[in-house]
Amino acid sequence: MIKEKARAVATAGIIAASAIATPPAHAAPTGTSPTGSSIGHIQSDPPDRLRASHVASNSINITFVDGSTNEDYFFVDYRVQNGDWHPLWQARTQSKKSMGLKYSIYQSVGRNTIYCYRAGTLQWKGLSLIRSVTGTYCDAPAAPSKPANSRVTRISSSSVSIKFDRSSKWEWGYQLFAKRAGSAPWVYKGSLVVRTAKDTYIMTANNLKPNRFYRFIVVPYNQFGAGTASDDVTATTVSR
Repeated sequence: MIKEKARAVATAGIIAASAIATPPAHAAPTGTSPTGSSIGHIQSDPPDRLRASHVASNSINITFVDGSTNEDYFFVDYRVQNGDWHPLWQARTQSKKSMGLKYSIYQSVGRNTIYCYRAGTLQWKGLSLIRSVTGTYCDAPAAPSKPANSRVTRISSSSVSIKFDRSSKWEWGYQLFAKRAGSAPWVYKGSLVVRTAKDTYIMTANNLKPNRFYRFIVVPYNQFGAGTASDDVTATTVSR
């Protein structure tokens, strides 16, 4: 964790983002690069603690904290679910020589839709702009609901495939769990990240023992954590 300087964390750049109000992210900023050699250049770190949360059914607040001391600009991109990235906001740094300043912007959004964000820095290196980017953070207005109609579609001696319907809303993805009979614990068997929403998905539990009885559940998740698990389905693996 980057150490923050011992000062009060201010909130800056509170902007209602719109295509009119903000320049395209990553476009060459207005002005010229600093003069001088780029020898000894140290690339800026990406922003820290990127978060996004609904403040109304049609508005999301995106925040991040300055995590370096040599950036020239900050930017934020967004995408809908797992679609293409689009520029949202870009502004000159207000904290180039310090860390810990919190930036906050707002985006008007469509209802009943998951929006994802990434933030980054732009830094002059000679006549070029170098960028550092955070990971992706997505926001949904509620925990995902229960997947429906789970059923077994394929059984072998070491694996079982489970098919289920997407009755869930707001899911980022699904996790598959398996357990033996009785009081045996649920064991994680893999994740499926939703890239494009479909009506039906298939997940496979591997590394099972032959000729064994198993139960399976599918659990949807997003930033609220796990949603309601599917009804369990059962299968006995094939003998070798």
